Amino acid sequence: MPVLSSFTGIRPLVKESPDMDTAQLARSHRIVVSDSRVVTITGGKWTTARLMAEQTVTRAAEVGGLGKGRGATDALRLHGYDRTHGTPVAVESPIENPDLLYGTDIEGIRQLERRWPELKKTISERLPYRMSHAVYAVREEMAVTLEDVLARRTRVLFLDAGEASAAAQAVANSITTRGNFKAGWADAELAQFPGVVKQFLPAD
Repeated sequence: MPVLSSFTGIRPLVKESPDMDTAQLARSHRIVVSDSRVVTITGGKWTTARLMAEQTVTRAAEVGGLGKGRGATDALRLHGYDRTHGTPVAVESPIENPDLLYGTDIEGIRQLERRWPELKKTISERLPYRMSHAVYAVREEMAVTLEDVLARRTRVLFLDAGEASAAAQAVANSITTRGNFKAGWADAELAQFPGVVKQFLPAD
């Protein structure tokens, strides 16, 4: 099967010494307090971000003389949490059914589709994301570029760069009239989108 899309990123790592090779570095985080009492956290990874935040705030409270308290986020539900879908093993995955990603916010998607039934159409024949997901991204999730919508909200660009390229015009047209963008937004985004797609296409 051919590679449909590829991407790379930069990971913050903590170096014990200047001579260490990056391949040897762990992905753990470190909290440092400077002589001027500035609290800094370095390293870490997405899957431990919540723990990192709690430990940093706790340390900052101690440094600031606010006492040593217990974090309250371990029982705090994330926005959109839906207890009705809290089964240990999901029957479907978000790749098969992207509606699962929205939790209680899924009603916002449904409202858009009731208002504009044409938004029920999928962005791509190969992927399950719908036009309603794209419009919701600009109306409710602060997406401001076509790349925001097709990469960081629906993930079409991450999964299939070719499909993202083919769908760009239709997606831009669909959200232009429903996202309160200024005239010329779609033309400007479509003009630079081929360059964005090129970054995700596998090298020949």
